[in-house]
Amino acid sequence: MEMKQIIKESRERIDALLEVLKHHQQSREYYKGYDSLQLGFMRLGLLLGVLGSKYPYPDSVKPENNIIEPPTDKAKVEFEMPKLEGEIARVKHFRLTIENEINLLDEKLTEHFGSDIPHEAITAIDCLKDSKMWFGQVLNNIRTAEINHQAWLKQVEENKWKQVKEAYHRYGATTDFKNFQGNQMPEFDALPETIKNAWMAAINPYDPSADISKSEMSTVNSNRCF
Repeated sequence: MEMKQIIKESRERIDALLEVLKHHQQSREYYKGYDSLQLGFMRLGLLLGVLGSKYPYPDSVKPENNIIEPPTDKAKVEFEMPKLEGEIARVKHFRLTIENEINLLDEKLTEHFGSDIPHEAITAIDCLKDSKMWFGQVLNNIRTAEINHQAWLKQVEENKWKQVKEAYHRYGATTDFKNFQGNQMPEFDALPETIKNAWMAAINPYDPSADISKSEMSTVNSNRCF
């Protein structure tokens, strides 16, 4: 297969992936990955010119020309997206797809040009590598968001038990810390689990927003990307 056809088919596969990615509402890093991939697609178009392909838009720069030509190398098939559960698996599949395209282009361009690879080709591959890198940052954001979420849940749980203990001590303060039999009330932590849970149920419903400020909540969610 000649080099021009290899580049055109690569552009079609990239375009199919772009069609999938542009419908996702995601983070800044996600869009940076999309932008880099789109730029790689366009740089490969410049490479076709170096390889001698005729420029497909000869009249596009003329103001009097009101026709907008259809884009070249549009995907002929939809991007093949396997049935994957969760955002992590999907982003990893995107990265693998981009990596496969990089490896294919590296191999074919080296076979065709040897060590004298055109600047346009190097730039195109660099754009694809940048895209893969940005989607790697998307994965890191997902990880960070999950860590923050777990920390938030832990803080909520701690605040709930803090309120329970405060309620228990307020009760004790009104009875000189004696129970209904006149015996000394034990410390809350020494109570059986069933009694602790009964006190927890007694003060529900619990509103975590009473103890976690909006600024803390924004910190928890600052790195979420979906």
